[in-house]
Amino acid sequence: MLSPKLEVVITPNRIAVRNVGSGATATADAPFSCSHLLADDIDILEHAAQGAMKQVVGGGFLPSYPIVEVSTGGRPLHQVERKVIRDALANAGASKVHFAPSVTDVDEQADARAAYIAAAKRRR
Repeated sequence: MLSPKLEVVITPNRIAVRNVGSGATATADAPFSCSHLLADDIDILEHAAQGAMKQVVGGGFLPSYPIVEVSTGGRPLHQVERKVIRDALANAGASKVHFAPSVTDVDEQADARAAYIAAAKRRR
């Protein structure tokens, strides 16, 4: 299979990867989280993801460019975390990175942000 599908679960300082086709699994523990962000260090997350993905697709390289679906064990994400995760997994060899529908956004300032944007548009 040229592009295997991988399911990736990211929890604080741990990434778990499952190859949907073969059933192979791997985990990697690394300090890429902090107390308030699931993913705050892109380099460490990328390294951990690459190692775990290599284990489930086989071989020393990722010649297959897997398609990855990410879940977070129920933890909501800030927009910046989505970007960090997407970029880290792409840099680790994923051809496409999708977030599972269960991954929600942190929207603690949604109302304030919407009001700010509306006010800025009125001033134009």
